[in-house]
Amino acid sequence: MEELIESLDNLIMIVKELEGRESTSRHFITIWENDYKNLLLVKEYLTDYEKLAKDYRYMTLKNKLLKIEKMELEG
Repeated sequence: MEELIESLDNLIMIVKELEGRESTSRHFITIWENDYKNLLLVKEYLTDYEKLAKDYRYMTLKNKLLKIEKMELEG
């Protein structure tokens, strides 16, 4: 997941650099602006997904520990 986010960061930088060139036509700038916005949305989605996955793993571990504690108290 981190590699994918890093790749998106690289693509975002490339699009921003291409956008800054004076020799670029307005048509391509519009396309790159749309690509840039889409890349940012995908990156945001992946970052949020990664955070949720970490939170889920933490909660699963915590739930297992609580079940063990409950079994110890009952047994």
